[in-house]
Amino acid sequence: MNQNRMSIKNSRRRTHIHLVRTSSQSEAAPPEPTVKKQHPQQAKQASMTVWQRLLLMFFVLIVGVLFGRAVIVGSLTPFPVAAFAIALQMRRGTALWLATGLLIGSVSHMSAGTQPLMLASMLISFAIIQRVMKATKSFEVSSLPFIAAAVDFGFRIGFSAPLNGLNSYTVVFSMVDALLCGLLAYMFMQLPQTIQWNRLNDRTLGMEEWVGILIIAASCLTGLHGLAVDRVQLEPMVAGYLVLSLASVGGAGIGAASGVICGLIIALGGGQSGADVAYLGFAGLLAGVFRDTSRYVMGIGYLIASSALAVDLLGMRGAEGAMIAAALATLLFLVTPKRMHHFLARYVPGTTHFHNRQLDQARRIKDLMTSRMDEISRVFQDLSSTFHETSSEPPALDPENVTLRTIDTVHFDLCSHCRRQRDCFELKWPETHKAMAQTLAGIAANPRMTVTEMPDAMARICIKNDQLLTTMKQARHMTALEHAVQVRIADARSLVASQLDGVASMMKGFSQQLQRENGESVRQEKQIIDALSSIGYQVHGIEIMSLEEGQVEIQILEQNPSGHDECAKLVAPILSDLLRETIAVRKTEMSRDGSYQVVTLGSARKYDVIAGYASASKNGALHSGDSYTTVDLGTGRFAIALSDGMGNGERAHQESNAAVRMVQQLLRAGFDETTAVKTVNSALALRSQEEIYATLDLAIIDLYTLQTEFLKVGSVATFVKQGRVVRSLTGNSVPIGILNEIDVQTITVRLTEGSFLTFMSDGVLDAVSHMKDPEEWVRCQLERLDYSDPQVIADLLLESAVRASGGVIRDDMTVVCARIGPHRPQWATIPIPEVPKLRNPRRKRIPTHPANAERLVKL
Repeated sequence: MNQNRMSIKNSRRRTHIHLVRTSSQSEAAPPEPTVKKQHPQQAKQASMTVWQRLLLMFFVLIVGVLFGRAVIVGSLTPFPVAAFAIALQMRRGTALWLATGLLIGSVSHMSAGTQPLMLASMLISFAIIQRVMKATKSFEVSSLPFIAAAVDFGFRIGFSAPLNGLNSYTVVFSMVDALLCGLLAYMFMQLPQTIQWNRLNDRTLGMEEWVGILIIAASCLTGLHGLAVDRVQLEPMVAGYLVLSLASVGGAGIGAASGVICGLIIALGGGQSGADVAYLGFAGLLAGVFRDTSRYVMGIGYLIASSALAVDLLGMRGAEGAMIAAALATLLFLVTPKRMHHFLARYVPGTTHFHNRQLDQARRIKDLMTSRMDEISRVFQDLSSTFHETSSEPPALDPENVTLRTIDTVHFDLCSHCRRQRDCFELKWPETHKAMAQTLAGIAANPRMTVTEMPDAMARICIKNDQLLTTMKQARHMTALEHAVQVRIADARSLVASQLDGVASMMKGFSQQLQRENGESVRQEKQIIDALSSIGYQVHGIEIMSLEEGQVEIQILEQNPSGHDECAKLVAPILSDLLRETIAVRKTEMSRDGSYQVVTLGSARKYDVIAGYASASKNGALHSGDSYTTVDLGTGRFAIALSDGMGNGERAHQESNAAVRMVQQLLRAGFDETTAVKTVNSALALRSQEEIYATLDLAIIDLYTLQTEFLKVGSVATFVKQGRVVRSLTGNSVPIGILNEIDVQTITVRLTEGSFLTFMSDGVLDAVSHMKDPEEWVRCQLERLDYSDPQVIADLLLESAVRASGGVIRDDMTVVCARIGPHRPQWATIPIPEVPKLRNPRRKRIPTHPANAERLVKL
């Protein structure tokens, strides 16, 4: 036998070596073509047309000229090095054009203190330093501002020392210029991430990003200082046009902010100091106030405001240039196509176009999520079907099959080397088979069979009875073990299949919730906005997630919330009137900067569940084998679960607690009740080799209709009390964890307001087992307990059971009592007669498990 195994191994090894040699001698594959990697920005530029490239280069050249001319506080020029540093890092193809523009601007404005030679030295030195650092792999993008500041400071000191000598003024001025250069470089680093033109449709610009863009644009305006066309200064005209354009799309806030920023930077560049800040800020504010009117009214308002303030601050003679610049800015604004302003408004927070763009983006994301969820649901459904096909339980052990497998094992391990092999397995095969079958039957009846207890027929045939008996026992044990493993694998496959099926159903449900008619929703959203506008309350956006009765979900976007909780006090009562059901605020999500908040409103429950419990451990032990939970599932449903573990003590507590915890998590995740219970049953059956089981009493209460589903798995009766009438609900299924498959019984009950539900473990009934009918005793106790507090009822019922048993607690006892009460909304409904009501569809009540529903109990 060993020789045969060695020959098999050698043949496998030789075959493997042969395959390796064959593959090594095969014809070599042609080498893959090498593709030269491009920088991402170079790849983007390669995809641009010739005209787009020329337009981009011309724009970069103009920006370079403006930055090259830009001077603040008389002689500070921090813009060129900062802009070149970012262009060299982020857009390599534009760095040369930007450097050319910077040098041209520097040459055209030398009288202001800029030095083209020093600027050229700075740019060349920065490029060399960056290239060396990248070659040595010591360069990091975060170090760009520091490198730019160091280059700016070093060359300013180096050029100033030979000419004017070093003094404190030169050093401080150079340090200030270098500090501003570093800050500008850091600000410019955020710009390419903010305005990625190829991804603008997916971007949302915040107010901070807009302020940064505005500062950079205003910095470019300083490069226009001193440029005039026929005595008309270009700097105030372009600044006025920029302020007027932003005010038209962003309103008074954006208009005032842009005016102040532009005026401040122009003043630093050598303007009229506070006058520029004052009249640009006031003009932007007044223009933004008239945003909702026509463009002509905005232009006239801006012209009047800027002219009046300029005359007041500068006098009639000094204000002539400002008035002409304001008039030209207004004219330029009026001739600008509206679509350009609409395009800009899509990215300014707080505008209607911005909100519509966000809604379109949200709808696209929702459609994408719906399709992805459908695909994932189909994948999980296919996987579940595959596991269901392969999870059939293996057939029971057949004695004849066990005999044949045992004989085969004995022949291979023991008899193949025996000299009497031919006699036993060829000449006398019927006698050998019969004798081995008798021996296996004896081993099954007496696993400790000895050689002397072997059948006589087997003793006469075999000359190695002791080895034969040992081998047969081992073979039979291995056969039984393999069958047990197969059963375990089948159970695990069944568990995985049910889990996948539950996940598929859950994903399908989520997908169906996201699907809705967009046209109808838009009409209903407009109707809600009109209703809120009729009382003077303006919202910046409404998104209807669902209008199904009892499952309403609406999201409202509020800009600059006041903190007075208007959604709970005004919006929810108005929606309650429009939808003819009580609506309440579910949650409020505030933005990090506090500029807006998203408020989610939904159907308020019609009923509340108040629960109380009482428990006593056997003999006063620390741990009780009973566990319970009450959980709001968040979908208008409330769950109550009680589990009784096998036995008492800590082990029973672990099993019951595991059952309750798993059921709670599965229900919260969206699994239906039957799938959750079957999953817990399979998990408990697979988690240990020992006999472990637990009962489960589960109730799912619909807080909108009070339709309740009871799932009783091995538990005792549940009692329902209405008024003085007490009825019991019983089931006859086995506890979870015993069988691999259980039949979950579902009892559907329509409760009413004021109903009491009482759950208990079997220890309570065992305490009064000496009575004729323990359930009747519990029913009588509940009838006489006339209390509205469920906690009092649970305490008194447990105390009565302990007294009835003579004060002896023979088993763990737990009582859970719940009362159904009306839900009282915090605010009353606000009717609006002139607004038509929203007609939402009737709620479709689909039985959770019609095949398992045993009966409908109507109280």
